[in-house]
Amino acid sequence: MNHVETPCYAVIFTATLTSDTDGYAEMAKKMNALAADQPGFLGVRGVTKNNREITVTYWRTLEDIQAWKEHPNHAAAQALGKSKWYSDYQVEIAKMERGYSHSG
Repeated sequence: MNHVETPCYAVIFTATLTSDTDGYAEMAKKMNALAADQPGFLGVRGVTKNNREITVTYWRTLEDIQAWKEHPNHAAAQALGKSKWYSDYQVEIAKMERGYSHSG
């Protein structure tokens, strides 16, 4: 993914995974596919190393972010994350004014 259309909003999710990650990878794939179909979704980037995860999703508006947060399937996945997969997590929302990229 190259840079996204700006201005937009970035939701930065950081978490520490527990030792019980059974079903986690499958759920993450499902949520990424579901998010991609939501109004205002612009893209996703993520990395997991050891038991730390950082995922950044990009959205057109704050209302789009709120709708995604409240989506019933996403809410169910969040509940599983809280009870099973994450020992801690943090969510930050930032307005992105500009972005650019280079490859080569």
